[in-house]
Formats: sequence, C-alpha cells, structure tokens
Amino acid sequence: MAAKLNSLASKYRQLADRYMNKNLPGKAFIHYLLSLQLMPEWKNELRSSFSSALCSLGKILEHEERYSDLFTSYEQALAVFPNDEVILNNLGAHLCRLHQLKEALVYFKKALQVNQYYLPAYRNQEITKSHLVERWHFRMLNDSVRNESYYRAISNKIRNGFKTVLDIGTGTGLLSIYASKAGATSIYSCDYSPTMISIADKVLKANHLKDSIVLINKLSDELSIPEDIPNRLSVAVTETFDGGLLGEHILQTLIHAWDNLLESKNNDDGQIFDRVIPQGAVVFVTPIESLEVARKNYIVHSNRIERRSFTEGLDLSLLQSYTYSTEPYDTENLKNICFKPLAPMQKLFEFDFNNATQLKRFFNGDENKIFKIDLKEDGYFDALAIWFELMLDSEIMITSSPLSQNRCCWEQAIFPIKKQCFVSKERSISVSASCKDGILSVNTDTNSIENSKASLPQPLIRFMNCETLLLVYVQLFNHIRNGFNEISLLDLCWFPYVSLLASKYFNGTVHFSSQHLEDLDVIIESLDSKINKNKIKHLEWSEMLTLLEQPNVKYDVILLDILTTAGEIDEEVISLVPVLRNLLTSNGLLLPSKLTINCMLVFSEELADLSIMNPDKDDLNIAEHINEYKVSHMVDFKFEELEFHEMSICFDIANLDMNNIVNEPSLFEKELEICKPGCINAVLYWFSVNYTPDISFSTRSPDSHINQAAALLDNPINIENNMRIKLSLHYNSGAMKFVASTLKKSVIEN
Repeated sequence: MAAKLNSLASKYRQLADRYMNKNLPGKAFIHYLLSLQLMPEWKNELRSSFSSALCSLGKILEHEERYSDLFTSYEQALAVFPNDEVILNNLGAHLCRLHQLKEALVYFKKALQVNQYYLPAYRNQEITKSHLVERWHFRMLNDSVRNESYYRAISNKIRNGFKTVLDIGTGTGLLSIYASKAGATSIYSCDYSPTMISIADKVLKANHLKDSIVLINKLSDELSIPEDIPNRLSVAVTETFDGGLLGEHILQTLIHAWDNLLESKNNDDGQIFDRVIPQGAVVFVTPIESLEVARKNYIVHSNRIERRSFTEGLDLSLLQSYTYSTEPYDTENLKNICFKPLAPMQKLFEFDFNNATQLKRFFNGDENKIFKIDLKEDGYFDALAIWFELMLDSEIMITSSPLSQNRCCWEQAIFPIKKQCFVSKERSISVSASCKDGILSVNTDTNSIENSKASLPQPLIRFMNCETLLLVYVQLFNHIRNGFNEISLLDLCWFPYVSLLASKYFNGTVHFSSQHLEDLDVIIESLDSKINKNKIKHLEWSEMLTLLEQPNVKYDVILLDILTTAGEIDEEVISLVPVLRNLLTSNGLLLPSKLTINCMLVFSEELADLSIMNPDKDDLNIAEHINEYKVSHMVDFKFEELEFHEMSICFDIANLDMNNIVNEPSLFEKELEICKPGCINAVLYWFSVNYTPDISFSTRSPDSHINQAAALLDNPINIENNMRIKLSLHYNSGAMKFVASTLKKSVIEN
C-alpha cells in the first residue's frame, strides 16, 4: 500500500513539475497538492515549488476576478502549510488589493509571527497600518495644547447647559470622553472609518463609557433622525480640519448638521446660542519666498542658483514647466523650513460656524474675495502661505501659525506660484479667493502660465532642480563618451537626461522608458535643436518589460533610478536588476554600479509623535489601542526639516553591488561607540548612489530631489557614556528593517 501511495504521489509530483515548466500554474498547484496530501513528508522538498505555483495561480485568478477560486486555493494551501510566511503574506497581499485591509493585516501579522524578519510581510504590514489609521491621528493625539484647549472649551459649554453632544469625526473618541467627563447626558459619535470606530469602542470600554456614548460608523452627513439619533442635539464638537482648514469638508459637514441634527440657534425666548465647537475660524494669508517650495513647483533659473549644468549639459530652463497637481493646495511645515514673508499676514476669510446662512454663502461661492497685498520685502514670490486660528469659544483659541511658539499638529497650506517671479517691495499683488463647493481656492495675478510649455509631475520638477545630480549626469555622460564611440543605451530614469545628450553626440540605439514622463516630444521640441529625436525610442513601461524578455536584446549601458522620491529603494526596479544584467554586452555598464546605505543614530521626539501616541501624554487608555497601528518606517522628509539630536557619527552600514545583487534576504551589521549620554529612538538613513569610483550622488545633498527616511526603534535605548551599539539591517529586495542593541561589556573587552 505504501509503495502504491509513493508511486502515485511521485507521478503527481512529476506532472506538477512538467506543468510548471509549461507555465500552467493551476494544474501544477493541483498536482503538488495531491502529491503532498499523499506524502506529507515531502513538505520541505516541495515548499518552494508549491508556493511558486500558488503565487502564479493567484495572480491569474485575481486578474480574472475569480475570487472564490482564489480563496479556495489559499484555503487548501494553508491546510498543508498553515505556518508558511510566504503563503500567509501573499494571501494578505491579495486581500489588500481587494481593499479588505483589516483582514489582510491579520495575515501579515501571522506571517511575522512565523518569521519576524520576513521583510515582504513587514513592509506590507507597515503600509496597511498606515492606510487603516492615517498618521495625522498620532500628531493630533500628541498635541497637548490642542487637546487641553478642546477639553476646556467642551467643559465650558456643557457646564452652561448644553448636555447632548454630537461628536463629528470622533477618531479615538477623545472629544466624546471629554464631553462625558464634563457631564454630558447623551453623546453620539460618528466616524466613517471602521478601524477608528473599532479603536474608539476599545477606548470607551477601557474608560467604562461603552454604555454612555453611542458610536456610529457613518459620515455625519449620512446621519438622520430618528434612524441614527433620536432627537436634535444641543452641541456639535469637531476637529475635522486640515492645513487649509476646509480640506476635510467642514463647510458641507456643518451645513448638514445645522439643517438636520442640531437644535435651533434661537430658543423659544429668543435667546441665541452657539452650538458648534469650535465656534469659528480666521484664515490668514501671506506671500512667501522659499527655495524649498520653489524647487517642487517650477524650474528655478540660473539667476537664483548656480546652474552649471545649463551650459555644460542641457538648458532645462527652456522647458518653462511647472508642477501638475490635482489637489487644490500642498502643505508644508513652515516652522521647519527656511522661508521669508514678503508682507505681513493678512486676514483672508472669517468663518462663523454657528451661522448656517454664512456657511451656505461661502459654499455657494457668494463670499468670493479680491484684494491687494502690499509687499514689504524684495524677493522671489514662490507661494501664498495659509494658516488659521480656531476660536473654540469666546476665550480659547488655537492656531496653526508657523510663527507660534507651540508645535501644533497642522501644517500650513501652500498655494505655489508656477513660474519664477521676483517682486519688489512697495509693489502690490492681486489675490482672488473662494470657498465654492467647500474647497479653498487662492490665486494671484502673477500665476499666469501662458508661456509655459508643459505641466509635469512633481518628481520631474524636483529632478530638474537638483543641480547636484544634473552635474553628476554631465560627468557620467562624459565618462560614457570616453568608453564608447557608438552606443546602445537603455535609460530607465525618470527623465531622459542622458538619453537626450546621447542623441546629440552618439550614433546607435537609445531606448527610454519612464513611469513619470508621458510626452517626450514636447520635451525635445522645447530643448536644444541638436537633439535628434529620431534616435530616441520612447517605450511605455509595459513595452519595456516585454522587451526584457527578448533573447537577443543587448545594451552597452543600462541606466536606472533605483530610489523613489520618498527616499526608499524602488522595489520594482531593484527586482529587475538581475534580469537587466543579462542584457549587457560583454563590456557593458549597469549604472549606478553600487548603492550605499548611510545612517545616523538620533533621538527625535518629533519622529515619535508622527507614529506613536506618547503614553506619558495619555490618561484615557488611548495609547495602548491606537499604538497597535504604529509603524516604524517613515519616509519623504528632509533632515533639515526635522527636529532631532545626533547621537552618533554618520556611517555606512551596507553596500549593494548592482553587478552581484540577488533578491534574497541579507543581514548587514555595524558596531559603533556612542560617546555621549542620552537616548536613541530612531535611525535616520539616506543613500549614496555610486556610478563609478569617482562619480556619485548623495541623497542628503541640500538640493536632492530624493528625500530622506527614518526607522523608529521598537525599543529606545538609554545611553550612558562610551556605550557600544550594534545596529543590524535586515534587507530583502528593497525592504529594510533596523534593529539596535547594546553590546555586553565582555564583548567590548574582547
């Protein structure tokens, strides 16, 4: 009997291997499954092949929207391999793409319980947590000034007889708890996020308030009487504001609340009551000069910064391009970047949240404003900056002003100028502003784009303003010219800088492909007339991926952008490196040739506040529940805009050689001595992109178009004088995890 089972299992196994070779993963999966059901002892031998077949099959089933078959396959797989981190992670990834984030998170956690250093699951868990709980929740909960101000305003209102409360956008339930502590008799709290309602439910239970506060998983403008709440309520509290005040739809929200959910402003005796906290807001505007803002929004000219690349390479100022955006405004933390106001701040709008008629006029566009700002400083007019004051009641005010001494949870709204514009003091600029449809819109008479050639994604504008990298590309191009007379080039960079130069000076083939740039012809027509566009073939990204599968395609030079603008390794690009190496000619160059990961150990309260609620600021049992969604990795910021204390020297921890890199788990370690006492809670990291031994680019350059990143340590380390630290970097296919530990004295002495 055993011999027959073994023979049958072997037959299924051979068939499975054959089907995999024929790229038939569905049939391969079934036959691997049958063989393992007959011979469970083959698990270790077949684990990798079985997992590969399931992964390929899963992609096909998801693409064909055969979701029942997809989940049945994973159910069958987990019956055989219940503790396989790869299968658990891949199932979580499918659920993520189907927007079942909470269910996906369960499988990522299970994968990490099996193997805490399985980095694909670690990366997916971090991304999913950030989607489930947006990071601004942590900033708000750590903003003590805001929280204490709201508590006082809510307490004042309830002491004056406003006992029934609607909490709009309750989040963790903080304001509802404040209302309950102040003596409210009925509290209804709504939030559109199922995750936040779940967290609020746990917080209320921990504070023994589950029966006192009604949680409703809806937007407030979906609430109705008596379906959701029995009667109109006496007061509404909300903190649904963004950097531009209106971005979270506060006008629509309050108009609906006044029309449908709140008691009348006037009582039977004719008395007038304010029923909304905050009772109003004032929005301010000022024109600013800021090179940091300018670099993101238009091509900065050589009369403002030195642009040797414009004469030695390509004069990109000829493009006259600006950043394309679908958002009404950007946000910046002006407190942490260099900026100069060109005029005193000026009141833009004043909102009375207790005047429904006024709110409707704003929403309908009947409160438009056109005015002039008299400039008091010479400078480059780069943006209009917006901040606000929230009047919680007649006495309590909080502000998002960057000039305030307090660090608040809100950034400032930025309406960028789309071209370089120098202005002189004593001149006036015209400003128009509107809140139509609840969207804050601000424009100026200097923002004409009639001479601009093209709007481009922000990453490309930032690239064109990175003079340090452009000069590196000029050097790199000269290096290539010295090595080749004729060239076959594959350029996978965001912008075809080297490709455009190659078309001027080389014969040969130039293939360019980018996920950022769609219309290459407009770029070529705007630049140097010597660029030969017939030499450059612009491939769609999907075309390029198909080209890589062709057996006879070879290139002398392959040029990559390995990093994202957020300061991370691009996992899709790094995964292509082993394939791209096979496309090189015998003397071909894959550039960059090496990527160095640089680090610094620091203490930063600001970084921690972005990711975790400080338990020391919590007396309401919120931290333990929301901190389940903390993340360690934070990206897309500049060190110059971050408050931190240096606890170590700068050091490199890893060198990734593009000519030898494999997409397998790796461990890099570094030991170093910390010479000053303090605490380490984070690792700042950035990259050196090495093209040749003499040509490199650091993403820590002041004008870098690539931002930096950080990893919070799971457990901060308190440092005494002359302690030694070991920093470990777990790496796999672009995903990274840092772990720090102290070294025992015996290790030091040896």
